Amino acid sequence: YTGDKISLFQAMKKDLIVKDHGIRLLEAQIATGGIIDPVHSHRVPVEVAYKRGYFDEQMNQILSDPTDDTKGFFDPNTHENLTYMQLLKRCVKDPDTGLSMLEVLQKGSVSLQKIQTTLQSRTVDVNIGHFKGQTVSLWKLLYSYYITEEKRKELLEKYRSGDMSIEELITIIVTTIKDTEEKSSSSQKVDVPCKEVTVTEVEVLQKESTPCLTDKLQIDLESVSVTPSTGHFQGKTMSLWQLLHSKYIPEEKRQELLKKYKSGDLSNEELITIIITTIKETEAKSKDVHREELTIKEVTVPQSDEKESDEKVHSTFQDEEIKRALQSITVDVSVGDFQGQKVSVWDLLYSKYITDEERQNLLQKYKFSVAEMTAMNYNKGKEKKEHSAKQNVNDIRKPEDEDLFHVDEGLQKTLESLIVGVSLGQFKGQNVSLWKLLNSKYISKEKRKELIEKYKAGTLTEDQLIRIITNIIEETEDRISKLKFKGLRRQVTASELLSSKIIDQTTLTELSQGSKTVEEVTQMDSVKKYLEGTSCIAGVLVPSLKDPSVKEKMSIYKAMWKGILMPGTALVLLEAQAATGFIIDPLQNKKFSVDEALSAGVIGPELHGKLLSAERGVTGYIDP
Repeated sequence: YTGDKISLFQAMKKDLIVKDHGIRLLEAQIATGGIIDPVHSHRVPVEVAYKRGYFDEQMNQILSDPTDDTKGFFDPNTHENLTYMQLLKRCVKDPDTGLSMLEVLQKGSVSLQKIQTTLQSRTVDVNIGHFKGQTVSLWKLLYSYYITEEKRKELLEKYRSGDMSIEELITIIVTTIKDTEEKSSSSQKVDVPCKEVTVTEVEVLQKESTPCLTDKLQIDLESVSVTPSTGHFQGKTMSLWQLLHSKYIPEEKRQELLKKYKSGDLSNEELITIIITTIKETEAKSKDVHREELTIKEVTVPQSDEKESDEKVHSTFQDEEIKRALQSITVDVSVGDFQGQKVSVWDLLYSKYITDEERQNLLQKYKFSVAEMTAMNYNKGKEKKEHSAKQNVNDIRKPEDEDLFHVDEGLQKTLESLIVGVSLGQFKGQNVSLWKLLNSKYISKEKRKELIEKYKAGTLTEDQLIRIITNIIEETEDRISKLKFKGLRRQVTASELLSSKIIDQTTLTELSQGSKTVEEVTQMDSVKKYLEGTSCIAGVLVPSLKDPSVKEKMSIYKAMWKGILMPGTALVLLEAQAATGFIIDPLQNKKFSVDEALSAGVIGPELHGKLLSAERGVTGYIDP
């Protein structure tokens, strides 16, 4: 116990909050954008939550496979115990505010609980699609992925009002399933051709397991983008469909996840959490925990035209020997994603800059034997071979790219020998070579060229060059320190967003150079999700007393006060609001802290203490 501020999950681990209560609040956080880091006042990606101790595999298992014991929310219409995500899915969007509102049926009308009982007792034999060969309840079919949220509400309303018989309901649902399956059948061509997978991606993407046929499920999952911060896809924006069909997810696990997703037991957020967790665990078990162990199993080099066309020369290399050899050769890169970094030839060969064809040509052109590469790895005296290998990589670029290495070796060595003590920023507390600083994020391509040319011409001394670079670093860090984003309770620095993997180094550089504004970055979906989150259950919609066909908007607390919601139901919904950021006034579309909500009359004093406790999921618990 340290007296430090700790997260909701950490408070659960230290028994500062009852486990069931904590699970309920944590699940609400994940359902509305992600786990909240109370120290930095924003949500974080799953892998960052793992790293900071805000989540673990055991909790992930509990949340990904909920039981009745962990379903802590109550549907007032069906009297079911649900997860927060399941209840959130039953809400409707307020067209005026975009807030998620829970519809509560009018008293005296046919209750949804009665409808549910009826539809659960009526079964249908399905002979197509996901439920082929199964006898499934009409209720389960109604809540399957075949029926959209809008369609489901329409069908339920018509059935409840008597405008539709149960037989008509069955006919519509079965017809919808058949239509959906027919659209994704083999006779239906894809609108967009399947992504061509290069030879280096085959192992990762498992092309043979990725169907080319686009169906509703695939379209849904392809529309969700994820940017993993670990593994082979680190920093790349992938669709949820691609990640699900990557080598990280075994076939059996994939089918299990698809089944749960289809049945509505898993939301997009929960599916992302499980996949990222699986990637993280796979990477942790591998020998190289920082990146995917890519191996070249066999490189096939076509013979020249003079030889028989069906003859091929197979150059088979030992995986680890190739990897070690090419990883042992590092070069300083001055442009692109690797700007200012020392990068191995291996990483460059498998970066986005090198096409598969270019990689094959390089391997064909420079056929190092295992012995040569091993010697290069361990014999540092063979500078000529190492220099040759660097020159080979120097040719690796797209036509539009600048030369990666444009300084002669003598000048580079001179600049590498000049060491500078850095007192702030990326290299704070480090002694760094002048060459590395020149090729860091702080120095633009144009400025670097200018400084090097002046230094070579003798118009800049070493001391002057060091002073100029040091000033640039200080000015850049000063600008970065002033870049503040609106967090849940306080401002968040751009550097914190970078360390949380919410923005990348390129975005930070663009911010510091003024080519992107804080507002522009805030509005990026990948950033907004973590700064603001998505809508919690903000209030309820109830039939108006004057005109039952008109829905009246109401806060959770007011619905409890009027007897529309039971006190226990209202309390857990308000606790979820508090633990995910703010108490919501859906009529005014305003957000309040718990204390502010009390002052504004959005909640009453009898709930104040309990909601303050839940709010610590945002503001942090104190480790006593």
